[in-house]
Amino acid sequence: MKEYIYIVDMINGFIKEGALSDKRILKIVDNIKKLIKDKQEAAIYVIEDGHDENSKEFESFPIHCLLNTSESETIDELKYVFDLKNFKKRVKKNSVNAFYALFDDIRQMEEGRHYIVGCCTDICIINFSLSLKTYFNEKNIKNEVIVLPDCVNTYQSDAHDAKKFSDAAYLIMTTCGIKSKD
Repeated sequence: MKEYIYIVDMINGFIKEGALSDKRILKIVDNIKKLIKDKQEAAIYVIEDGHDENSKEFESFPIHCLLNTSESETIDELKYVFDLKNFKKRVKKNSVNAFYALFDDIRQMEEGRHYIVGCCTDICIINFSLSLKTYFNEKNIKNEVIVLPDCVNTYQSDAHDAKKFSDAAYLIMTTCGIKSKD
């Protein structure tokens, strides 16, 4: 069965600098590297938040990850994937959902397993995984969408309890058929 890995928003603006960054997210990097090593034939897609100054997303979230800034770039710890033989594509997205940025690729994919890793569990990960799963269901395409708990994380702030929001996202995802293990 064909396998795919989507590395979502493992970028400076969510981990190392900026309004929505949280260095705690670095804790999942080694787990993501292990998955990549274990799945050496999996096609790898890297998705990076990248907004212009007038992004509609800024009506809901603080200004973050502007295009052509270091915030919208993959963290140094994962840049090695761009040189792997199974690396397929690097995509910028202008919303919380990578599905639309990858739609043309997704329509042409074979049946398989789709691993979604990165951040933020309760925002970008949940939106992408649910859209991917519902698209495959709508088209009667046999695919597994998998979000591994040790390969995703979300930010902590006064108004955003990381554990609470991640737990809620997992409950919704698993209820909708997203798997949390192989």
